[in-house]
Amino acid sequence: MDEMRSIWELYGLKANPFSTDPLLVKGGIIPIDCFYGRREEGERLEKQFRSEGGSRILVIGSPGVGKTTFVNFSRAKAIKNKFFSPFQEIKAQPDWNADDFILNSLSAIYSTLKLLDEKEISERLKPVVDFYEIKNRQGSLGANYLTIGGSVGYGETKSIHHPALTSSALLELFQQTIAGLKKSGYREVIIHYNNIELFEEDETRLKSILNKIRDFLQTPNVHFVFVGSESLPSICQSIPRVSAIIQDTPIKLSPLSKEDVQSVIQKRIDVLKIPGLFTVSPCTNDAIFLLYNLHDGNIRAILNSLSTAVLEIVKDAPVTLDEQQTKIVLNSVAKKRFTSQLSPTVQKVLHELLIMKNGTNTMLSKKLDMKPQNMSSYLKELSKSGCIFLVKSEGKEKFYAVSDWVKWLTLEPDKTTQAKLDRFA
Repeated sequence: MDEMRSIWELYGLKANPFSTDPLLVKGGIIPIDCFYGRREEGERLEKQFRSEGGSRILVIGSPGVGKTTFVNFSRAKAIKNKFFSPFQEIKAQPDWNADDFILNSLSAIYSTLKLLDEKEISERLKPVVDFYEIKNRQGSLGANYLTIGGSVGYGETKSIHHPALTSSALLELFQQTIAGLKKSGYREVIIHYNNIELFEEDETRLKSILNKIRDFLQTPNVHFVFVGSESLPSICQSIPRVSAIIQDTPIKLSPLSKEDVQSVIQKRIDVLKIPGLFTVSPCTNDAIFLLYNLHDGNIRAILNSLSTAVLEIVKDAPVTLDEQQTKIVLNSVAKKRFTSQLSPTVQKVLHELLIMKNGTNTMLSKKLDMKPQNMSSYLKELSKSGCIFLVKSEGKEKFYAVSDWVKWLTLEPDKTTQAKLDRFA
């Protein structure tokens, strides 16, 4: 047998059906048509796109619930109906300022226009995008200067002494770009920003940025979609100038139902079948429902768990994971890869935090009767090992929760199957 043969080919599949990468507007191994569910929320978002004139929309939910794929699916439908939208969502970075939002929006538009071979508008944007990329790479261009009609070669480190590209000039260029897209036949434009939750830890800074880009967000014929956590609406509401331009109430995504998650996975399996090969299902519905309950419906965690279990158990033949096998494999993986490397005391802290759902140094110290300074070192060790993560900060208190894989420790197999754990030790 070929030792490097794809694991998924054993199942008669082209690729991993449990991939947690967001489905892309264009391309991707798993096509955007594999999206399933969210009909009511999708209709709300699409009505905003059809409302004419532009809008500002918040899409919120817990991490891993599928927000990016949801917006990408709606954007893909809009693109088929003559809307323009950058193929790739814009991943906001925590060090951005207000101008960075405009520059990255222009860059995303430019990249898509190049792929579409639409030169008239893209050539006008090229000098700006080139300059911005050089500035990011070199870091030594002394000032934010640019000649709109010229360009600078990579590797040059001298300052360019030409009129400054001001915030007003950037906004004007963006508005001209949108007007050009409308003139070339597009109905309207959709801009999709991810990672807004990265800003939410510094509310003061986020509020300042939102205030500064308010005029940018009111560009006619543009629908701005911001994807973030459930705290984003309250931040926006605290800024009257910004809350006044937000369209409708936020679109909140809750976990999909058990049946919807099962349908998502089955749809992916159907699409990834290799013609001419017999297809073996990687898991039973009972295994899916087990993980659904464990992870409170978080589809990213469910898919990650299934992928880990399959890759751990399969050798030279496909295995259809049932509920008991899933428990055995994932419980063993958690112990073998992580908790076996922790001291008994640190394991005790981890198990207590698993019971608590989330907790602070103070809460854990009192519960386990340990000194706060000792608890601090235990929490640092658990964070470094990837067992826990910081959920939020309230004043001096930091709230931690266990990582998804730690929950596998609760998947204790039935006594009748306990002996099978030796197989994975």
